[in-house]
Amino acid sequence: PEEEFDQFYHQFANPLLWFIQHNIAEMLLPPRPKSLVVRLIRHFVYRERLDELSSLFTPEVLTAYEGYKSVNRRFAWAVMEAIGELKEAKVMVQDYQFYLLPAYLRELGIRSVLSHFTHVYWPLPAYLMRVFASSQARVILKELLEGILGVDVASFQDHRFATTFLLTCQMVLGAKVDFTNFTV
Repeated sequence: PEEEFDQFYHQFANPLLWFIQHNIAEMLLPPRPKSLVVRLIRHFVYRERLDELSSLFTPEVLTAYEGYKSVNRRFAWAVMEAIGELKEAKVMVQDYQFYLLPAYLRELGIRSVLSHFTHVYWPLPAYLMRVFASSQARVILKELLEGILGVDVASFQDHRFATTFLLTCQMVLGAKVDFTNFTV
């Protein structure tokens, strides 16, 4: 359904997760009466407004997250149907639009090798904890992390981003992490 896709893509994944993943969620906050140049300098140099980030999870965003979940679930069913009885299937999930997909595939009983590649860097856990500070937002962060952890191999552009992902899993989920072997 079109409304679910709109919530998934146009209200949650792209206008929120994209900015969070790029470590610039502050740009989503209502502008203060200053020039764009001054706002950008204050954002990148002084990192002002970090304490306001949890306000991004409005009731509308929480509703849009339900659409995000629904589309990921529908996609899981479609992947299962496409794989059918293939015993050697390998499924590669890509980027922030489908963070929940691996966990949903596991719930449906997929036994294929699953991998996930994140095309953008992974923000520092302290930043994510500020963005996802409210209890409702923290539940979303946990679900996103657990979704990614449904894979056999999670890949990132750089070992630093893999490390920050591991730190996030450790801090948010209390997961046991091996930083030498990059495992959770």
